[in-house]
Amino acid sequence: MSDWIIRHARAYASPQGAEIGIVGMIKGWVAYAEDYSERYGSEIGSDYVLGGYWASIGFTIRGLLNGELGNLDGGTLDGILVILLSAQGWDCDIEERKVQ
Repeated sequence: MSDWIIRHARAYASPQGAEIGIVGMIKGWVAYAEDYSERYGSEIGSDYVLGGYWASIGFTIRGLLNGELGNLDGGTLDGILVILLSAQGWDCDIEERKVQ
């Protein structure tokens, strides 16, 4: 396994310094979507009010990946955010809900 992968995994599991904020935001954003799904039995991306706000946070977090990340790998985190946003019906290139 590459050194950067190990450093990234350790930083995500136990963030320090600059890593703390971004990891906390990502975990909170994911937890919100999971909690929504458990409570309402549907995905947050299908909510035409909260889904947009949730996606906006995800797009904003993507922008924050341009800042200090410590040992976190920004490309890996960006890929995860894109996968989650896309799975919820959002086009990450134009930051809008996909046509359904």
